[in-house]
Amino acid sequence: MVVDLSIMPPGGESGGVKPFVVEYLRQLAALEGDRLALIFLTGSASHAEVRLLARAQDELVCVRHTTHEPVDPVGNWRNGERLLSVPPLDLLLQLEADLFYSPLGLPQFACPGIPTISTIVDVLHRDYPSTLTPQLNTVREDLFRDLVKICDRFQCISQYSAGRLHEHFAVPLTQTFCSHIPIHHRLESTVAGMQPPLVSAPYFLYPANSWKHKNHETLLVAYHHYRAHNNTGTWDLVLTGHDDERMREVLLMAENLGIRQHVHFFGHLPDREFTGVWRHAGALVFPSLHEGFGIPLVEAMHFGIPIVSSTAGSLPEVAGNAALFVDARDPVALASEMGRMSSNEKLRAELIVRGRKRLLEFSLADEIAEFQEAVFATASRRFLRLWTKGLHPDGWIEGLAVLGLPAVDGPLRINLRFGPNPVARRLRIYIGLTAYGGFDVRARTACEVELETDSAHRSLVLEIPDARNLSPDDHRSHGIILTAADVTDAAGQTHVLIGTKP
Repeated sequence: MVVDLSIMPPGGESGGVKPFVVEYLRQLAALEGDRLALIFLTGSASHAEVRLLARAQDELVCVRHTTHEPVDPVGNWRNGERLLSVPPLDLLLQLEADLFYSPLGLPQFACPGIPTISTIVDVLHRDYPSTLTPQLNTVREDLFRDLVKICDRFQCISQYSAGRLHEHFAVPLTQTFCSHIPIHHRLESTVAGMQPPLVSAPYFLYPANSWKHKNHETLLVAYHHYRAHNNTGTWDLVLTGHDDERMREVLLMAENLGIRQHVHFFGHLPDREFTGVWRHAGALVFPSLHEGFGIPLVEAMHFGIPIVSSTAGSLPEVAGNAALFVDARDPVALASEMGRMSSNEKLRAELIVRGRKRLLEFSLADEIAEFQEAVFATASRRFLRLWTKGLHPDGWIEGLAVLGLPAVDGPLRINLRFGPNPVARRLRIYIGLTAYGGFDVRARTACEVELETDSAHRSLVLEIPDARNLSPDDHRSHGIILTAADVTDAAGQTHVLIGTKP
């Protein structure tokens, strides 16, 4: 299984996605042992972190350079690690992948003929577009349209996320499976004894990066109101998350509101320190406007911490009856619930009991078992999704193109129609990694190539070794023009790969 972690940043910049991905892969590898070999696609900035996941039979292939120099110099890499400065278009074929798993949702290295599972944490750009820039909304929309076209299964982190994917992009629910994120046990044994609190306890805790939908500004307004209307027994507010420019703006807002001395920011914490912060918290306050799951909710239940939660997204699905729910767009209402929580010991005790009962409904072992089943079912089944890679909309192939073949039994007859090409070219054809033959494509003459193969193969590769630029107005390397491609199976049915049915 090839796992694409190439865009995973180091540290805590990716929020709860990283611990989710790491824990699922670690558990799956432990279950499968030698039956499963993992090939991690990495970026230079987090290559060393990914190495900690790899076992003896696993490989690391660095395909993305996010820094001028790798954080861990190539000379220090062990056997089974390599650097690809320019990853080939058919990388997954070259790696002999049975399955491509893209937990960060980027399909760049997906390949026709290789079954693909992609993780969807939310559809934020459709549900809450005002929290993103117009440019990022456009990027995400294009990304989702590509994912819908090429992915065989979608791993969604809640039923809510699966429903939103279905609602916005018409993805059948049968094409999705749900993986909740009860990964709270990773914090269970990281502290040998109770450490003294870093600030006066108890306090409200909000562990979240400063993304706009996390709603820090409304929380600060609510917290200011809470302190103004509760004269005794008020709690401080502790924030954790990635230290970036936007988080510094949040802290500046706290200063402008006159509450900075009561608002404490600890940055991104390793598990040991993070556990200590949880153990001394009085309550979790979680005013997020949109969530695909909400890992801090199960962490709060795990530590016996009561919850004040937004009603948005998946949060009611996760917390059930174990939280005080509030419309987090209303700072006065949020302040009121924070006041109830800090002043009512009986209420806190009741919510803690409910949280412990609710937590029993989440089992990481069960979630991993379902993930394991989805992985092997997707890798082994003959899929029907047909798409191409390396082919421009006007029909030009530069140096390489990959076409997916239909999932049918028996021999296949493949018909390719080319040109007319402005110049002569040499065409090499591969069925998967096996060379089929070479053909000369003559200049200014339309031609057809017909070939036969058996249905065990998943991909057709077209290579044009002498592709080169033909026009100063077009930056591409011009190989050949593919006008149509179709496959006829043993039953006489024609499957169109490109163009229209003949």
